[in-house]
Amino acid sequence: MTERHDDYASCSVHYSDADFWTKLRVIPRSAGRILLLKALLLRELLVSPGVPIWVRAAILGVLGYLILPLDAVPDVLPVVGYADDVAAMTALLGNVNYLVSDDMRGRAEQRLTRLLGDGKESP
Repeated sequence: MTERHDDYASCSVHYSDADFWTKLRVIPRSAGRILLLKALLLRELLVSPGVPIWVRAAILGVLGYLILPLDAVPDVLPVVGYADDVAAMTALLGNVNYLVSDDMRGRAEQRLTRLLGDGKESP
């Protein structure tokens, strides 16, 4: 039975930078550019100076949920497996989009290109 993790704050304990990069490398490309770009944008916010602590906490929760192998919709399910992860990232980015600069978007896009190009992206 899959344990539900509706409380993203409890998932923050599952976030680590190393696990984040490992997860992005194993996410099937079929999960799409959108999921990967959202994850990279959230990481850009996480490591940026001046981001409010509540935003960092929310990012840790959502990215921890992405990394967590057991979640509401198991990631191994084709197509829908990452729908809950995308929904969580979309909701958070919708609330903190005002903090995302053009530079952050550019860095996230560059990392995405490298990640999709050769799969050797790293922090």
